[in-house]
Amino acid sequence: MSITSYAGPALAITLSVAAFAIHEFGHWVAMRRAGIEIDAVGIGFSPPRCKRWAKNICGIPFLFGMLPLGGYIRKTKEGQRRFLSLPYHEQALINGAGIMGNLFFSAIILDVLLLIDCRVSWMILNVPLFWEVTIPPILIWFGRRIFCNALPIIGIGTVVWIAITSVHSGGGPVLVGPVGLARYVVHGSPTLLSGAIQGALISLMWGALNAVPFVPTDGWHTFAAFLRKHRPGWVQPLFDVEFAIYAVTLIVVLGHDLRL
Repeated sequence: MSITSYAGPALAITLSVAAFAIHEFGHWVAMRRAGIEIDAVGIGFSPPRCKRWAKNICGIPFLFGMLPLGGYIRKTKEGQRRFLSLPYHEQALINGAGIMGNLFFSAIILDVLLLIDCRVSWMILNVPLFWEVTIPPILIWFGRRIFCNALPIIGIGTVVWIAITSVHSGGGPVLVGPVGLARYVVHGSPTLLSGAIQGALISLMWGALNAVPFVPTDGWHTFAAFLRKHRPGWVQPLFDVEFAIYAVTLIVVLGHDLRL
């Protein structure tokens, strides 16, 4: 395998890590506007007792883990109290900010590719592909309060859509976790163009999966905020049940990954 053949995988992985960072950056911007103090922004994870690389970038404390698979924002205790004291719609806006960041990032990558490749004349549903890629994020931005408030419903719709597409794919449900994703990126993006497209799709996928109301996603945090307002006694039981499902799913996904 030549050095040039690594260009596609390297670009796909770089854009994927950038998608994780932009997701957390969206949360950070929304938290800053709400006056919520944070302790650090984490990009990637490290095994227990393994060192993380700390770096202050533009006044934002970052922690970089060994495995660049996702991210998190660590609030201060006062910041957490401030967040929980906010009304539902403001919590929903903070939770949905990262998902919107992923949608915008995907749209920018695909628009740049369309402009570079001079294929703005491509048509889907009699509308140029450029506008099909650009208009939805713009509409979501102007309707961001409605979008974020409805995040649990959107997440349930995402679950239904994944289930339907999996059943109609002919091969049954397809589960791809971190191992399978890394393998797919390395072996499936031989050119810079395909690597860029994969980076855009991973950003889009990351945003969609975070809308699912399933521990520990942004969709779950929004759903929990809704329950705290209307059914506070349901939060902990549902969290316990969903966390157990999450643990089982993680084992199944990793097991499926290793057999691919």
